[in-house]
Amino acid sequence: IGGNESAFDAAINLSQTGARISIYTSKTGLKKEDADPSIRLSPYTQQRLQNAIQEGALIEMHVGYRAHKVTYQDHSYKIHFDNGHIVHSHTEPIIATGFDVTQNPLIEQLFQIRQSEIQLTELDESTKFPNVFLIGATVRHQNAILCYIYKFRARFAVLARIVSLREGLPEDTSLIQSYRQKNMFLDDYHCCDVNCTC
Repeated sequence: IGGNESAFDAAINLSQTGARISIYTSKTGLKKEDADPSIRLSPYTQQRLQNAIQEGALIEMHVGYRAHKVTYQDHSYKIHFDNGHIVHSHTEPIIATGFDVTQNPLIEQLFQIRQSEIQLTELDESTKFPNVFLIGATVRHQNAILCYIYKFRARFAVLARIVSLREGLPEDTSLIQSYRQKNMFLDDYHCCDVNCTC
């Protein structure tokens, strides 16, 4: 269940065991034009999928399905979809829709959550507790979606600098400059428009 990087990665790997795979998803990034891998399936995953299909992988796509319940009865799983469709499976369905960290008890304690979104300051800091920061797939700023490690890792040095300055530690400006030159010091989100596919 799901139709982007997680779902296709699972499908490709399972197909190598000879399994027949059915992907059910509300939408997929498979044919999106956008270069941003949070929206479009990455070129690497598309290539792996194409190779798997050429090698005989049995992967079916069902787009326009949103699962709302999975039940188990008489050695069979039933996946219930919003459109009334029910799919039966003898194997346990795999939920590959990404991660919802808002259900994490630690996140619930340390961060304010409003309408399934974690409330953060402009510094990715908790609005409940100072010096508690969040890095990862759920952090967004304006139009920048920081959902993959190669995108949000550029925030590590920024937040380390903030913490060290608050602790009164001396700042090594040459180190900061080195991170900036390597595009590993993301403190300006205007540069986050993705305009290439590599």
